[in-house]
Amino acid sequence: MIKEIPGISDTSAQTIISIIGTDMNQFPTDGQLCSWAGLCPGNHESAGKRKTGRTNKGNKVLRTTLAVCAHSAVKKKDSYFGEMYKRISKRRTNKKAIVAVAHAMLKTIWHLLKKGEKYHDLGADYFEKKEREGKITSLKKKLQHLGVTLTPDQLAILDA
Repeated sequence: MIKEIPGISDTSAQTIISIIGTDMNQFPTDGQLCSWAGLCPGNHESAGKRKTGRTNKGNKVLRTTLAVCAHSAVKKKDSYFGEMYKRISKRRTNKKAIVAVAHAMLKTIWHLLKKGEKYHDLGADYFEKKEREGKITSLKKKLQHLGVTLTPDQLAILDA
């Protein structure tokens, strides 16, 4: 089931399952699993300024395995994880982007094991679609605030 995720080989899947198990009732949320694994960003703030974003200590074997899987996953073209890596590495370092992809992979693993579903890749254009929908919603609100009412035909053009 988790071998369907890009970047996860048979050996990696066996290592991940042997560490976290298949029963996700011990981790009520995906965030708790990520925190236990040591893949959550730190939150050191002082006087309203963010200081460091170091990850917390966690299971070293699981962190290392997921980092290797993330390196492999970002090389797959037209995948969600590859696009996520590109977007984050533009703003931050490559290592931080790998940790973010490993975090997303672990959250995906939790959802797959908790719900027993098959993996479905969101695709490389996921972020573009999400950004477009957000801009359309924002523009609709601005037009309503200005007192402009749109006809259903005009709304259909925006949503297309």
